[in-house]
Amino acid sequence: MEFSVSLQENYQLNNKPIFTFVIIVAAIFAIYGIVLLIIKLMPKPKPVDADAAWKALSPAEKNMLRNKYLMLIDGLYMKVRAGGISDRMCFHTLSKYVREFISDFTGVKVSRCTLNEIKNMNAPVLANLIEEFYAVEFAKISEGDEITAIEKTKWIIRGWNL
Repeated sequence: MEFSVSLQENYQLNNKPIFTFVIIVAAIFAIYGIVLLIIKLMPKPKPVDADAAWKALSPAEKNMLRNKYLMLIDGLYMKVRAGGISDRMCFHTLSKYVREFISDFTGVKVSRCTLNEIKNMNAPVLANLIEEFYAVEFAKISEGDEITAIEKTKWIIRGWNL
């Protein structure tokens, strides 16, 4: 009886897929770690120091700024009296003017703040005024007393001294 034996290559596990998977996972963790490190090392934005901006204005500059916005509001008043502007647009413009004035006066970008952010600024008079404007600006039917709103806005601008 004759036997024939054919030799086969040794049975080996193919480790290439496992090795590739390990490399990919390691690369993902490395990238994740690098991103976290970059985020941690990025400079944090500094909070705006309203006092520093305020101190930079001289009394003459403050008066010029007040006069500029009071003149803008007087021009708006003339349009209201002539009937050339809607209630909604009047209140929108007043909101814009008072926000720009506070931004120019303090250095704090109030024109980009939400109502809640303004309420948190410890300026209740400004927050209440803006809230009154919102009621007319965003109502389905805009009805408001433009003359009273103009006077309130001028009063705030004349007395602002933060």
